[in-house]
Amino acid sequence: IYVSLVGWWILSYDWAWTIGESFQFKPWRLLFIVNTLPAFLNGIAFCFCPESPKFLLSQGRKEEALEVLRMVHRINNPSARSDEGAYEVTKLRLDPEDMIARDRLEQGGESVGLFRSMVQQTVPILKVPFLWYFIICCVHNIGAFAIYGGLGLWFPDIMNQIYSQGESATVGQKVCDILQSNSSSRSSPSSTLMEEFELCDDEVKFETFFYTMVMGIFAALYAIITSAILGRFDQKVMMVFNCTVAGVCGIALQFIANSYAVAILFCFEIVFSGYCVLLVNANVVAIFPTNVRAMAVALTNMVGRLSCFVASAVIGLLMIQNCPVTFYMLSALLFLCAGLTFCSPKSDMPEI
Repeated sequence: IYVSLVGWWILSYDWAWTIGESFQFKPWRLLFIVNTLPAFLNGIAFCFCPESPKFLLSQGRKEEALEVLRMVHRINNPSARSDEGAYEVTKLRLDPEDMIARDRLEQGGESVGLFRSMVQQTVPILKVPFLWYFIICCVHNIGAFAIYGGLGLWFPDIMNQIYSQGESATVGQKVCDILQSNSSSRSSPSSTLMEEFELCDDEVKFETFFYTMVMGIFAALYAIITSAILGRFDQKVMMVFNCTVAGVCGIALQFIANSYAVAILFCFEIVFSGYCVLLVNANVVAIFPTNVRAMAVALTNMVGRLSCFVASAVIGLLMIQNCPVTFYMLSALLFLCAGLTFCSPKSDMPEI
């Protein structure tokens, strides 16, 4: 929502501030700066957040760790705010692995302790049966991030191309017809330099900002709904539902010619895929035991974000070469994720 509103405001201006002989500071450069402000403010806000109880405990600051846990308990249980003894935990201790790592840090073996800790948390994940579950979660994240981050990156450009067609976009033309016709007209060998210059229209249409904002609003609402019902419905059911809806929307895009319906289907596909990431993380936390849980979450998200990087670079090229096949492939990936969900284990897995 923030990005679309700020972009709508800043990119509507047409000015240029010339610096030197060849550099011009234009609105799109200002947009990049303004979009970094939330991250900057978020970094400042982290300075006022309490430390992790586990970190405090590893540093021997047991009372501070307990106080943080009491604060979290009071926030989650408003009725217990007036009762100082409502939080029953009075003593904390480190896991054996963390105690060993702390002892090594105190002895000056920081790098060795860190490396061994990483190995100890990674090796069990790569052994049966956790290896199979790890692969399933990685495939889930690959599918979710590929659509949410990869296709989502191209969403504004696709919307802009659709609505740049004017009335023709709403009468008889499907999304792939528009994208491939634009691509072929730009790359035509018979086009002159002047024609190519005229085809390079950098205007951002109102509808592009509008539907990007709509997608943000829908994502926020769906996040609230997902958070509210996550504990009431089985994670597998929600994962299958999200993947299936997103996949069906991707296929439906090949048969819908109305630009408004296309925009809504795109929003659904991207948002439902995006919240599969939340469900995958919840599933990883439920599957893997405590001593390797953090590493499992980190590795599955790393694989997913790598797929996001690859997909964002490849999807644009694939849509130019064969747009329908691109959307069918992405939908097939989502259906694969939905099918693999049934192979996920129950949450009560034994400790390693």
